[in-house]
Amino acid sequence: MNPVEIFAVLFGLIYVYYSIRNSATGFYFALASCSLWAYADIIYYNYKFDAILQGFYVVMALWGLQSWNRKDKPPLEITHLGIKDNILAIILGILGMIISVYLIRMFTDSDYIWLDSFTTVFSILATFMLIYRKIDNWIYFFICNLIYIYLYYVKQAPFFTLLMIIYSVLSIVGFMQWMKLSRDKWSESAVNI
Repeated sequence: MNPVEIFAVLFGLIYVYYSIRNSATGFYFALASCSLWAYADIIYYNYKFDAILQGFYVVMALWGLQSWNRKDKPPLEITHLGIKDNILAIILGILGMIISVYLIRMFTDSDYIWLDSFTTVFSILATFMLIYRKIDNWIYFFICNLIYIYLYYVKQAPFFTLLMIIYSVLSIVGFMQWMKLSRDKWSESAVNI
């Protein structure tokens, strides 16, 4: 049993719990989880690009904390991306994936480069969506989590595999909760008119 993986998983679950609840507190746990996860990716699993992704998540957790806790502006409301924005995100994701596969091949000996690249690029896009409170983030994370289940399973990383299974389920829960929160917010504003 790897204690780094165990604590990364524990903190990751707490992070998602608070994200589903639309609470900035989760970003503190994201900082801890992603730091430990990056270490495990490099030292134990040889997923170098995923380690870079975890480092990116550390930076995004800091940005999320700052963004969600701003007192000088009202908090962003939960909204949807439009069809055009989703198409643009997918096109950018595919282009980013192709570029990252090239970079992975040039500079690392990472395993499963196409899947590693896909999950990295689309997780980055989903993270921006999360910070800007776009409900679509949960769909993108769900797809990435399904792929991560496979990636960590083949590396015999049982806790990360289990975490990805749980994240997949929580992505559905998060989507449903944010749908409810956005409907409730819309209902409140309709009453106040």
